[in-house]
Amino acid sequence: MAFMLAGSPHPVGGFQVLGENSQGPDDVTLQTLWQHTDDSTVHQSDVHLHQEPDGWKMVVPAPAS
Repeated sequence: MAFMLAGSPHPVGGFQVLGENSQGPDDVTLQTLWQHTDDSTVHQSDVHLHQEPDGWKMVVPAPAS
């Protein structure tokens, strides 16, 4: 997660994994809290990951039309 957030134009100051749910051997959902360095709001979100042959990748949903 740190690698994915390191290049963010809106820098992340803190990140915490609260838990995880496995949807199978290659899919997991992390329940997370995070906060930007320039914002006092603590955000909660689920992060979906899928394991590929070269490692775990964050699943980014297609934009809603």
